[in-house]
Amino acid sequence: MLFFYTASLMIVSAPYDFNPTSMIHFGHYYIEQNQTLTPDGSIRFLGNEHYGGNGYDGQIFYYFARSLFQENAWPEGFNNAYRAPRVGYPFLAALFSVFGSWGTVAGMILTQIFLSVFSLHALLKILPADKRYLAVFYIVSPFSLQSFTVLVSDSVMVSLLMIGYFFFLRMKEDLKRISLNDLFTFIFFSMAVLTKESSLFFLFPLGLYSLFQKNLKKIILMLIILFPMVLWQVYLRQAHGMIPAGVLKVFLSPLDGILGLLVSSWELLYNFFQTPGFSSAVQLLKHSIKWLLVILILTSLQSIITVKSRSFLNRDFPLRLGIALTLFSVLLADYYYFWGIYENISRMFTILVPLMILYASGDVIRKKNLFFITLSILSLMVIFRMSFISPVHPHDVYRHYSGKNYGDHAPVLQKQ
Repeated sequence: MLFFYTASLMIVSAPYDFNPTSMIHFGHYYIEQNQTLTPDGSIRFLGNEHYGGNGYDGQIFYYFARSLFQENAWPEGFNNAYRAPRVGYPFLAALFSVFGSWGTVAGMILTQIFLSVFSLHALLKILPADKRYLAVFYIVSPFSLQSFTVLVSDSVMVSLLMIGYFFFLRMKEDLKRISLNDLFTFIFFSMAVLTKESSLFFLFPLGLYSLFQKNLKKIILMLIILFPMVLWQVYLRQAHGMIPAGVLKVFLSPLDGILGLLVSSWELLYNFFQTPGFSSAVQLLKHSIKWLLVILILTSLQSIITVKSRSFLNRDFPLRLGIALTLFSVLLADYYYFWGIYENISRMFTILVPLMILYASGDVIRKKNLFFITLSILSLMVIFRMSFISPVHPHDVYRHYSGKNYGDHAPVLQKQ
């Protein structure tokens, strides 16, 4: 996994002289508003949004991380109500901000790699010995890989969940004694919630199953992991007047994404047959990768509805419900913001991979092969796209201006 992620870092940064800030995707529009927070010598993407000039979400996590421990510093130009609640990844990267802007850049990369390797170790400990080969699919997950190559929070959230789940399974029912397993479960699960809301697709079923089992200790723990998130939301509301959940309704549009995918696919096919050529073929190939996501939806849905088990509320119940909630969220996603942009919609599948791996490690599932075959094809396509198809966006190297400041007036040459 360490080799896989390091190689990916080199591949995506190679067109930009191996500058690691190219993974953050700083857009010139946001650099202009946050110059004091931007690392000197970073890659700055130029042009309009079509050519990557606005950058990507990694810059948002960087700016929040860079300013988190600075007094009276808050990044400009972003939708704070939507971004600020996801403080988990910026907090972890901000621990490196004592080394300056480039320390924060290193923190964003090292946090992802360290947590990924640590979570792989945890997953190997969770899986039965004869099912540990399934961890290969965790390593090559195209969704975690994409999350890493643009330095966003999805892979961090999944890593925190896997590590927390490792300690969760080792919790004892003794209410009178708080163990290290209890403490670590709280830390990693609460950080996962602070990192991204979709972590609840995994945590809510665990809490519900603990309730069914009447395991009081786990019930209490699954409730208190929400406290850090609630406290952070209260702080945002009091200090900045934010109501974070209000903006999310913009993205909810049931089946709009799938219908939009059908329409856009038909248009691309029509254009290809009307004017066949290399360019239209490449567009069709890039678009077809989204249909592999549809196959993943169908195969994972098939896995949870064709289960053969004596009891519905068995130990796999949280995993089945987690898979169902993830699929439901994907079907709610609209076309404009998500299904129309592969990088956006694919990130919603990140949590599905470890859920299916854990589910496949049990005895009740039978039809899982097609899911992992499709996932493998998708991984190869993502690696190929990342290596040979992804465009090199217009860019330059950002340098801090260190000359004189004339305010609103330019210097005027006085006549002798």
